[in-house]
Amino acid sequence: MKRRLFATVCSGAIAVCAAVAGETPSAVSPVFSPDGSSVAFALVTNAGTDIAVMPSVGGKSRVLASFKGRAEPTQWSPDGKSVLVAAGNSWRVALEFGCPQLIPGKGARISPDGKTLAYLTENRLELLDENDGVVLRPGVALGAGCRMGDWLDNDMLVVLTGDGSIATIRRAAPGGYRVLVPHKSMTHCFVAAVADTKRRLIAATSDDMQLADPNNPTSIWIFDSTGKQVGKPIPNATKPLWTATGQLFFARRSQVMMTADFETVRALGKAETWTINPDGSLLVVSRREASAGGEGLPDLLSPCRLYRVPIESGRAKQAQLLINEP
Repeated sequence: MKRRLFATVCSGAIAVCAAVAGETPSAVSPVFSPDGSSVAFALVTNAGTDIAVMPSVGGKSRVLASFKGRAEPTQWSPDGKSVLVAAGNSWRVALEFGCPQLIPGKGARISPDGKTLAYLTENRLELLDENDGVVLRPGVALGAGCRMGDWLDNDMLVVLTGDGSIATIRRAAPGGYRVLVPHKSMTHCFVAAVADTKRRLIAATSDDMQLADPNNPTSIWIFDSTGKQVGKPIPNATKPLWTATGQLFFARRSQVMMTADFETVRALGKAETWTINPDGSLLVVSRREASAGGEGLPDLLSPCRLYRVPIESGRAKQAQLLINEP
């Protein structure tokens, strides 16, 4: 029985603090906690990156860990007790202790029930039992250029193979992967279970010059859990993110967009990076200050700050600075 032993290293041993005298960090890459009460985000300076958390209504932030170079939070654990961080490899940072635990791979994702950890290492997928560290599925070969998708449910993981096919791997079933959508030059997979309609939908981005603006050629394709395409591709779109009620949020150039039917699209405002809470009622966006010259253009030299943007009836309300109390 094969087990993985993960190294736990306190922040000072692997990183420097991102705070530097005279330099204001940029707050980017927000990620909501499962219950929507907290936001994890990155504070980036030339010296490194702090991973911090704060209440989604504003309040006092707390730095969990610091990393050399660029790092960003990618997912909370389902119990809200730790945050996964991408910093070269994947890391796990517990809210209580704050010492990063190295995961021996990239793209780590935890199943919705918190029982299984998936990660990629050398173009292979491993599934790990979170309770006892036993490797459930060692070294499933996906091919060079493969990418992690996400869990469709507690048993099924969606991935992108090296040739651009969308495939599924079951936690409980032996063997390799099953191709769900054959090669379509896909570049990323984003998965969600849609609770209200009991549909399970997959969103994937594809570089397709015939469907999109040549200056921004990425489109979003929607598929159900059998691989059947749902609706038409959404052109000039990337970074899709689902809510539990089936709304799809995505980026179009510097705008955050949303759609509920995959046809009617609404713009919700500009953002460098952003996240949406589980029920789709609150955006947290990272923005730069407007330039002194006006015209709504951002000041590229100013640091990014976090803003709360309530969403009501599919429309964005007034953005409010997510105040970080001293």
